[in-house]
Amino acid sequence: MVVINKTAAQTARLKITLKHLSPAIWRRVLVPHDINLPKLHDVIQIAMGWTNSHLHAFETRTKAKIIPKIKVSPKITIYQIPYEEEDSFGMFGAGPEILDERKYRLDDMMPEAKSKCVYTYDFGDNWEHEIVLEKLEPVEARLTRAEVLDGKNACPPDDCGSVPGYCDLVEILADPKHPEHANMREWMGHEKDETFDPAFHDIAAANKTLKKLKL
Repeated sequence: MVVINKTAAQTARLKITLKHLSPAIWRRVLVPHDINLPKLHDVIQIAMGWTNSHLHAFETRTKAKIIPKIKVSPKITIYQIPYEEEDSFGMFGAGPEILDERKYRLDDMMPEAKSKCVYTYDFGDNWEHEIVLEKLEPVEARLTRAEVLDGKNACPPDDCGSVPGYCDLVEILADPKHPEHANMREWMGHEKDETFDPAFHDIAAANKTLKKLKL
């Protein structure tokens, strides 16, 4: 029998889906609901398979109230680590509200089940991930390690040129007769018999790394 601790942070079940690709690349993970956003960024990087080599940001949108004959835009909030202290608007312009993610937690940004946000990694390749808080689960004690429950398909390599570049890469690597095949294998760092399987994701390896990440 599990004794529920009402004061312990609930466990959040998140589904993280890389947008604009088919078949979908996604992971389902467990984290404490009170995890801070920099740590959540670390979890996403490990769970998805990125290399944490670029800037990132979280974005939420609050639905605007409907006012007859008046167009009201949704409120956009950006959570990111400031990289130019003198520029309070970062790279996003003066429209959205910009908050320092180091001061916020998941339960601030996504307070309840079915909440959503967009996590963007690498502002050049602009990898957008939809994150859905699928469920909040009361627990006996706060979760101290994140865990990948399941997922599908391999993460694109960093710096491959966003969605179009990744689609080209998969096609080139699958065709030994393609004129760029040898160059792309070299760029990927493949050994003689090594191949790239876009359908493969090693959940066990991700969880092994997550065990080292203290939350």
